[in-house]
Amino acid sequence: SYAVDAKFDVTPTLGCNPMKVQITDHSFNATIYNWDLGDGNTDTVKNPSHTYTKPGKYRIKLVISNPNACNFSDSFFRTVEVIDKTTPDFEFSQNDCEGKKVVFKNKSPQSLGFLWKFSTGDTSVAENPEYEFAEAGTHSITLITNPGSICEDSVTKSITLKGYTQSDWKFPNVFTPADGNQLNDCYQFEGVLVDCDKVKVEIFNRWGELIWKTQEAGACWNGTHFESKDELPAGVYFVIAELERNGGDKVKYNGTVTLIRK
Repeated sequence: SYAVDAKFDVTPTLGCNPMKVQITDHSFNATIYNWDLGDGNTDTVKNPSHTYTKPGKYRIKLVISNPNACNFSDSFFRTVEVIDKTTPDFEFSQNDCEGKKVVFKNKSPQSLGFLWKFSTGDTSVAENPEYEFAEAGTHSITLITNPGSICEDSVTKSITLKGYTQSDWKFPNVFTPADGNQLNDCYQFEGVLVDCDKVKVEIFNRWGELIWKTQEAGACWNGTHFESKDELPAGVYFVIAELERNGGDKVKYNGTVTLIRK
């Protein structure tokens, strides 16, 4: 007596959609073949070929039989995977308060994996990595989808990073509060990064009286006394300030601002 023994190979086992596979039978003593190709299709030939037209994993099952064999039938299976060749894309944002740290957002369709290559030589396999460059300026970044597979594709973009440690603070010298046009109504420094700059401002009248102060980066003086809330008269006021950027510039400023009322 003899037994049937099911076995086969399939090529390829991983590919892009649509993927045509060739199945090669290596069974022993089979006289009847029944193939379940995993996507609803079947076949009964010895060495079938088949094309998968949707992405996914498919379990190919072979059941062989021989009415004269002692075990009559045997089965064997293998799995193939079909993936879409995705078009890679990404966007990025720079974190002002953390200097040259960049957050990358992957906008590619679903992929078997991702590989990021930075102009510095570093790499990342995260889907949405964060990366801190050593220098501001222009850098190239490559995103590879389905890396190492026949469906691999890539996109390269150049990004320009601003050196946020270098401040662009400006100090206005005149403002016109409550003049009815809702323009230039309060005094504040321009170019301040509210979330990360440290600011200390004190404003005095001509007699040396402290009339306004703040340590809030986004605060502005509307021309009133910080305690009494009374409107102050038009005139020249003296400003003493200290500004500090996270990991960057430090400035001590002494100047004047003219309050104009109409």
